[in-house]
Amino acid sequence: MAIEAASSLHIPIKIWTNSLSSLMAIRNECADQLAKEAITKGDPFLLHKPLSYLKAEIKSAALSIWQDNWDNGETGRSTHYIVPMVSNKPVGWNREEIMFVTGHGSFPSYLLRFNLRIHDNCSCGEKEDPIHYATKCPFALS
Repeated sequence: MAIEAASSLHIPIKIWTNSLSSLMAIRNECADQLAKEAITKGDPFLLHKPLSYLKAEIKSAALSIWQDNWDNGETGRSTHYIVPMVSNKPVGWNREEIMFVTGHGSFPSYLLRFNLRIHDNCSCGEKEDPIHYATKCPFALS
């Protein structure tokens, strides 16, 4: 109370302390008071997010949309069984492996789509596609 009265009369106040901890306590009290005023009286403001954060969010959203389209699409189902997760990193396959997995190449089932063959049957009687060659065809299995 005495400090408040002296302050209102503009009388200089001298405080003597014998330790640094007393000064630290006064400083902390002032900081607390300023923080309370900022919360109750201050104007709110927005902090802009860094560009790197926005790029990461966009990349994550794009991968999520791509994965959803890949999971629910009608094309590429045979490839989906082999590569179920999308990625922006290359799989490291050579040309022949890509042709086998996608079914694009000189397979009768692929050539039939472009009317380059009249049927897609194997000599054994089943549909002739890469999976057939790898798993079922008695002429290709050793």
